[in-house]
Amino acid sequence: MEDEYKPMKQGKLVEEDGRKTLLTGDNKTLAAENTTILLWSLCNGQRTIDEIRQEMTDKLNIKKDLITTELISKSIQELKNIQLIK
Repeated sequence: MEDEYKPMKQGKLVEEDGRKTLLTGDNKTLAAENTTILLWSLCNGQRTIDEIRQEMTDKLNIKKDLITTELISKSIQELKNIQLIK
């Protein structure tokens, strides 16, 4: 992915009985962990991959080297594959 790519979330977050689920445009669901939901929520079409990485390390209060750009890119690609990010 190029440096200037700014992923944009699609679908919506649904919370039912205390469980959070991501819902795609064609009503498929993904039961997601909190870190996946955080990643998805940060994809607002304005942040680059590096900016998303920085936000995640800040919000999770972890060292920057624990979340690599490659990991973020791979996770975003997986969410793109199921139409939760464009």
